[in-house]
Amino acid sequence: MLELDVDTECPPPFGLFARNQLFFLSEEITFANHGSFGTVARPVMELQRRLHDTTETCPEEWFRITSYPLWLESCQTVAEFVGTTAENVVLVDNATTAVNCVLKSLRFTKNDAILVSDHTYGAVEYTALAVSDITEAAVVTHVFPFPIESVEQFVGSFEAALRADPRIRIAIIDHICSVSALLLPVRRLIDICRSRNVLVLVDGAHAPGQVPIDLTYLDPDYYTGNFHKWVYAPRGCCVLYINPKHHDKINPLVTSWYWKKSLHERFYQQATRDITSWLCAKPAIQFYRWLGGMEKITAYNSSLSQWASALLASKWKTAEQQIPAEMRAPNMSVIALPSNIGYDNTAADADRLMKDIAKKHKVWVAMTCFSNRLWCRISSQVYNVRDDYERVAEAVLDMMKH
Repeated sequence: MLELDVDTECPPPFGLFARNQLFFLSEEITFANHGSFGTVARPVMELQRRLHDTTETCPEEWFRITSYPLWLESCQTVAEFVGTTAENVVLVDNATTAVNCVLKSLRFTKNDAILVSDHTYGAVEYTALAVSDITEAAVVTHVFPFPIESVEQFVGSFEAALRADPRIRIAIIDHICSVSALLLPVRRLIDICRSRNVLVLVDGAHAPGQVPIDLTYLDPDYYTGNFHKWVYAPRGCCVLYINPKHHDKINPLVTSWYWKKSLHERFYQQATRDITSWLCAKPAIQFYRWLGGMEKITAYNSSLSQWASALLASKWKTAEQQIPAEMRAPNMSVIALPSNIGYDNTAADADRLMKDIAKKHKVWVAMTCFSNRLWCRISSQVYNVRDDYERVAEAVLDMMKH
């Protein structure tokens, strides 16, 4: 049994005290981009190191006897966290891996199409395009209406995209869009797909720990979500939910000794590898609950994110994203960057700007591009404080001078 070991009954207050006590972040950086790679909690990392030590005391015992029951224990804990049963979930490295597992397991033909959107995560879109190259299935893009005036407008645009192309066999839907921090009405979108006999793969990379997930209620065909972002797990810890009717269709990317065995066995046994990140899902969830769980964590993060979003829009004389309140992710916000910042409206220049700011100011914040303009995406976590976003604001203003 894996159990988290924390020194005190009560966690430290959020902000700088939590940053110093619970995380490894360097004092030299401003870290306003938790959403991209997360950062591992100290107690969870310490447990992973103990697992590494245990592995090396007797690798034979670890791989042949010890690790599989711990894997099953992690699957059980993760399943409860996302509102399903253990037999429907497996653990993979990240959401991109999960999407690859699903799309590369399905048998597409040139008469099929895969629906993505203009806000789909780049690696996921590339996976769809790679599958298209092999199978000749088309990749169709749903262009989001922007600005989004209402949930009804958005849902209507999605339904129209499905209606326009009867070849669509599977729709890839973000729970929270990485590029724009949009929280999508996934249950409504799933229902629309069901009514048209279209499979649904929900990319929930940013969802676990940020919004409640009840997969029994949502009932997608496939769902994936990272635990190394908002649940403080080590990187390489992600859930892949597979609806019971599809258990026999989906396989891991690596075929190994448990080929054609049960779903759990196939995904557990992917040759010799370090699975301790997967095993840390349970202690990460314990840490998350010890901090106060979703209610307390989201209350802090959401308040900070909203304050920071308004601050940046004011400082830069731009605007926050124009979307319905119910489509805003709790811990993330997107703010338009000044048009005269000196970088082109491309994903490549958004990445260049992000790295230039980090190099010059030691400020890490995500820069994205959609709807033909550059945006700043902030993430708020329990270690962030208002001063972090003041430094983000000043760093961008300084870049405009050069």
